[in-house]
Amino acid sequence: MTGISREATVAKKMKHQVWVSTTLKQTTGAVLAAMLVLAAIAAQVQTAEASKVLYTFTGQADGGSPHASVITDAKGNIYGTTQLGGDLTCNAPNGCGTVYKLSKTGEETVLYSFTGGTDGAYPYAALLMDAAGNLYGTASAGGGGTGCFGIGCGTVFKLSKVGKLSVLYTFQGETDGGRPYSALIVDSAGNFYGTTILGGDLSCRTYGCGVVYKLTKTGKQTVLYSFAGAADGSYPAFGSLAVDAKSNFYGTTEEGGDLNCNAPNGCGVVYRLSKTGKQTELHTFTGPDGENPEYTVTLDAKGNLYGTAPNGGANLEGVVFKITAANATKEPGTSFRVLHSFGQGSDGAGPVAGVSIDPKGNLYIPTEFGGTFGNGALCKVVGTVEKVVHSFSSDVDGANPAASGTIVKVFDRNFYELLADLLVGGTDDNGPAQGTIVVFIIGM
Repeated sequence: MTGISREATVAKKMKHQVWVSTTLKQTTGAVLAAMLVLAAIAAQVQTAEASKVLYTFTGQADGGSPHASVITDAKGNIYGTTQLGGDLTCNAPNGCGTVYKLSKTGEETVLYSFTGGTDGAYPYAALLMDAAGNLYGTASAGGGGTGCFGIGCGTVFKLSKVGKLSVLYTFQGETDGGRPYSALIVDSAGNFYGTTILGGDLSCRTYGCGVVYKLTKTGKQTVLYSFAGAADGSYPAFGSLAVDAKSNFYGTTEEGGDLNCNAPNGCGVVYRLSKTGKQTELHTFTGPDGENPEYTVTLDAKGNLYGTAPNGGANLEGVVFKITAANATKEPGTSFRVLHSFGQGSDGAGPVAGVSIDPKGNLYIPTEFGGTFGNGALCKVVGTVEKVVHSFSSDVDGANPAASGTIVKVFDRNFYELLADLLVGGTDDNGPAQGTIVVFIIGM
């Protein structure tokens, strides 16, 4: 099964460049080489690493509030989504989101603007690209119908190289699921996998507590698992499923688990789902170890899982955690460890995005808040030692990163890039803007 691919080795003394954008992360092996994309709303000031703002969104036809990680093609062009902007007659005056392309020099092209009709609206997730250059993704709402609070339950779409959008599946918000906030992953047969936060077991909190689904190339959807909102969790949200060599899926839920934590909703779980649909809770959050993970987990080459929770921990400002590979064969919950609790001094706080891993195994985590200016930070964890690499400033380079970063090898240069997107902030010629794409060079 094809998952997220990162380059395994780098030359000594090489530098890596990190791109950060406001809102998300994901890369496909056939298209990306070792890419770390950060979704963040933050500013480019007081950074220990070289950085620059590659693009600032205006919130107009060019898009606004990017909430997803980015991907790149073989030429270094960047592709992503924005949840707002585009066609401003949709959800006037804010727009319903775009799919965009950025050149290496920061020239933007809008590939598609969502209309809020059968095509969908408000894409929150990263894209996938196939060998022919077609893009695949999800829109969290729209699609027609009045389900999911009256705004539609979302779509899975394909966007051709010439900008023609085809809807592969429209969610109904029933047992099939609804509101897909997660990115897609794809297996070697071309089947897609993802999650929704609503639908499934409709006895769970009226609208359902979410599903894990499979979608074939021809648009046939199968629900692999429906969350019950109890010990198994509820509301799988942002990012994409992680998958191992045995085709087991890994992810998080924002609620459920221990229902005495934030009673009666629960504080979330880390779960494993086998290819036969058997669900296992690998860890149940209780508060001191973190609460309410909003982003999926990242799987390293050794089978270790890394993730974040934006609340709880020693300082009540969230944690970054590790679950060792022992959990693949031993009893769940025996190998969970908090690597760092956020929130002390000018540290980052509230990590709603996930973890990105560079070729040396160092972790990069964007936080929504904290840092010198309170607008969020890019943090690095080596072992259990954490430092703030960059503090964002809303007026300069954006604020509130909400998606993981992507580390990318720049093939014609002797360094890597970390790409990140920031949900809000930045400044253009007309004043305050709506999010940025920021590039970092990270030392190795």
